[in-house]
Amino acid sequence: MTSDADEGNVASARSLLSTVLTLHVVPQGGAVWTSTLVEGLARLDIQHKSARQAILRLSADGWLVAERHGRHARLQLTAFAHQQMQRQQHIARFEAATSDREWLVLLLSIEQADRESRRRLRRTLQSFGWGNISPGAWLTYGSASQSAVLDVIGRQGLEGAATFVRAEFLGPLPIDELIARTWDLSALRHRYSAFLERFEPMKPGTDEEAFVARARLTETWIRSFRSDPFLPDAYLPADWPGSDARQLLNGRMAQWTGPADRWWKQRSGSPSTDV
Repeated sequence: MTSDADEGNVASARSLLSTVLTLHVVPQGGAVWTSTLVEGLARLDIQHKSARQAILRLSADGWLVAERHGRHARLQLTAFAHQQMQRQQHIARFEAATSDREWLVLLLSIEQADRESRRRLRRTLQSFGWGNISPGAWLTYGSASQSAVLDVIGRQGLEGAATFVRAEFLGPLPIDELIARTWDLSALRHRYSAFLERFEPMKPGTDEEAFVARARLTETWIRSFRSDPFLPDAYLPADWPGSDARQLLNGRMAQWTGPADRWWKQRSGSPSTDV
């Protein structure tokens, strides 16, 4: 089982910052004191210097704008930040995955794009569960992430390079073999098992412990399973642990949200002394 210290080393300050913003700042209107964020990240084993660096980087990327109030700074999430966090909510993605879906193929022709653009696009596609089936061809099951991919393609000026096609498998390659070539289900199985092992026995006893547990649960889920294509059971190996992991996620979120929000609200009303 991963310890809290180990988890703090694995999860970046930026990743945990994004998680706290999504869980606590967005529901409160998108504004927060800098000192409140720094205090919350300190409970997650992120040092003040690293927390402030992560805040500055998100600000530089257009996610946050700061307003001075005397000695204190209040941060406001931008419209861009709200859009990005909404599209990157993989808990919501799971709910979308339970609806009727179909195979979707993305055909890309970006030979003229620079290497960095191709790398960013590839990373984005993988983060929304797309699998690369051949050079320039990507596969997913369902269209929940199509708008996010289109947004990234548009921001990179590659709108004319993408074509989305609904697909039906006609063989001769068996579909289970294609899936095995496209996604690393063995690695996903291992991560789901580790997730269950870590969070099943966790029982926070205080509001602060619930804040920490919920943030770690959410950040770990997003970081570990962003590449999951959320395939139907018919296409998954027997005894797939993903369903148990999602049930655990939903159950723990229901249990921990109330006390975690209570702890946050007690500290977010007024700024503490910035350091």
